[in-house]
Amino acid sequence: MWIILLLQLSLSIASEKYNVCGITINSDEEIKSFKKHLNPKDFNFVELTDVIDPAAIQKKEVPNDWFDAVCEKDIRCDVLVISGHFGGSFFGDKGIGLSLDALEKYSCNGKCKNILNSAKEVFLMGCNTLATKDSDHRTPEQYLQVLLDDDIDRAQAERIVQARYGALGDSFKDRMQRVFENVPNIYGFTSVGPSGKTVKPFLDKYFNKVGDYKEHILKIQTQDIVNLIEGANKAVKKFNNPVLAEVMATTAHAECAGITSSDPAYRIKKDICKFYDNNISQEDKVGLAEALLTTDDALLYIPTISSYFSTYQSDAVKKLKNNKKIEALLIKVAEDVKGSPATYIDIISLQEKIGYISEKKFLAEVKQVLLPYVKKMDRESADLLCSVEDMDSLYERYEKIAFKASDMNLSKLGTRDGVGTLGCINVAGESKQEVSSKLVSYMGQKRADPEYEAEYYYILGKNITAADFKIAEPQMIKTFSAQKNLEYKMALQISLATAYERSKDMKGLEELYKTGDLYAGNDWDSRQIILEAASHLEERSEVFVKIAMDKTRSNLNNTDLYGAAQMVGIFKTDQDIESLKQIISTQNTNSINSYFSVISDKSAVSPKVMDIYVNTVLGSHEADWVSINEVIASKLTREQKDKLLQFATEHPGHTAAYSIKEHCK
Repeated sequence: MWIILLLQLSLSIASEKYNVCGITINSDEEIKSFKKHLNPKDFNFVELTDVIDPAAIQKKEVPNDWFDAVCEKDIRCDVLVISGHFGGSFFGDKGIGLSLDALEKYSCNGKCKNILNSAKEVFLMGCNTLATKDSDHRTPEQYLQVLLDDDIDRAQAERIVQARYGALGDSFKDRMQRVFENVPNIYGFTSVGPSGKTVKPFLDKYFNKVGDYKEHILKIQTQDIVNLIEGANKAVKKFNNPVLAEVMATTAHAECAGITSSDPAYRIKKDICKFYDNNISQEDKVGLAEALLTTDDALLYIPTISSYFSTYQSDAVKKLKNNKKIEALLIKVAEDVKGSPATYIDIISLQEKIGYISEKKFLAEVKQVLLPYVKKMDRESADLLCSVEDMDSLYERYEKIAFKASDMNLSKLGTRDGVGTLGCINVAGESKQEVSSKLVSYMGQKRADPEYEAEYYYILGKNITAADFKIAEPQMIKTFSAQKNLEYKMALQISLATAYERSKDMKGLEELYKTGDLYAGNDWDSRQIILEAASHLEERSEVFVKIAMDKTRSNLNNTDLYGAAQMVGIFKTDQDIESLKQIISTQNTNSINSYFSVISDKSAVSPKVMDIYVNTVLGSHEADWVSINEVIASKLTREQKDKLLQFATEHPGHTAAYSIKEHCK
């Protein structure tokens, strides 16, 4: 009976057209080959990246969550072809990205089943897409350089190298098998794969040898039916593709199947998916982390757990502090990965989060591991330090790590790499004048590359002292006026704005504003940086108050909360603040909270402005999304903090309660 029903189902499916879905992130040669050889009477072609606004692609401003829109379409993919460079994430020259972490999340939440799990074949046309932890012809150091050459930031590149060759985390192959659960045929490469143009002749030969591709897909479906019938048999056969394997024999081609619920490794997917499940409490996730970190597979789970805790906010994690086995494990892992600074920082950040080390110890360890790179001030140093600066674990804390002039090789400030390195470190107070004077000494140096010239002046503006600026200002203005390239001129405008701010020269900022918007006609006014600089000064400017009021109103109407918030320090008097209050009151509670959550820690914000925030919180409901961060807390008076603490005590279930207690105590 079951056999008859299943055969009828097979015949029904065979009468339908199949969907070939493309995710074309780099080369389109692969999908073109499919279109060339597959009969349009039997196959539909759907390009999933078409959901992205073409303007966003052109501007290289594709949102990270673009795949959400793909999932919402709920398209059934019978064949899925993903083409792009791959290094833990698919990427290419279109500015579109799709990370393995994101694919894992989509696979876990089940919202993309028809795309990720219904296909009969998945072609992963990128290097290392099915790589194991085994070594290949490249050393980890060589692979790191390949990733850096592809403009992947140093911190992420180190994590990718660790995933490819190191002990932490699972292999790309194992993770792909979990993402494409139930897919009988997954094709990819264990090492370097052929480029789009290079692989096209292979695919053409493959399609010619296969012949009727509808028949080929039907065979896979038939095998699926047999698998269902023989479900009780653990030795169920998997369809394989000897024709493709033969054609691709001279490449690093590999083939596997997605996991099924009967696979022993399925428990790993279940455990990892729990960290993506919003229905599981943070306390339960902490308990799960403790259990997983004490198993033999602890190293496999560390990247997932570390990533989760990087944005985790709850004291529940402190319950792990007494677990000596986990403490010993993390100490050993940290020592093993110390040669990879970013990975090392990830591990000691987890130690800090749990409570094994203090914040002071954490920051001291970070500084110690970065010191050799600060001393070298070469390209490797610039790459690493600029990526570490943006790590989640150092958010709003990196400035607490400062280096003295004696930690640096100041002679390198006459080189582009030295300037680039300086741009991503904080100079200790006692060394600011020495570093500034050395940097200024290279101001007359000829730089053939205008991009380097602009970079130099940008870093100069960030580091020049008021005393040195008095000397350098005429030359900086002259260089700014002479520059024709708008992008580089913009860097010089920022440099001057920063220098005027550091010199507390409001008049200088007002004169600079008169030079005009370099990006006139575009969405963003280049003079925004000048308004931000003015917002950081205690002095009030009548000129800037009027401009900032109009721009705040315009930015809020256009939901540009960040742009509006960067000018908040310009409003000083009661009249200024009352006008600002009227503008802000047009927004809902969530938007007002978001506005204050992105104010700059440098802004000279009046306590009366912060009254607007406090009253918004006090008047909010539990359903409103409200929270307080470290910057907001730093702008509050003790009286304002006490009001919020009283509110949190009276409303323990409010979304803001935890963050208020955390930052206002």
